[in-house]
Amino acid sequence: MANFTTTDDEQQLAAERHRKFWGTAKIAIRQIIPHPSISQRLDQRNVKRLCEIFEKEGCRRLAAYNHLTAVVSKHHLDDALRAAQAGLADTTDDPHPYP
Repeated sequence: MANFTTTDDEQQLAAERHRKFWGTAKIAIRQIIPHPSISQRLDQRNVKRLCEIFEKEGCRRLAAYNHLTAVVSKHHLDDALRAAQAGLADTTDDPHPYP
């Protein structure tokens, strides 16, 4: 069996993820609003391209490459969980099923 070691950087990154990653949840796309300072103009060519892909391949929601990573403040997370009548324990690392 191979002996794998981790670097200090990998251990630090893993520890930081453990402290900051709260889990995965399914969010209605209409609820996602990009921050004005980082949002880009809607590119109609890209919209058309994505529509063609979805028509051809379907929407593969469980594929990790179709997920968005988001930074959510603790305050907003708490508000969203309260509105959904859910708790932090309802978020999950397991995408089957998403809360």
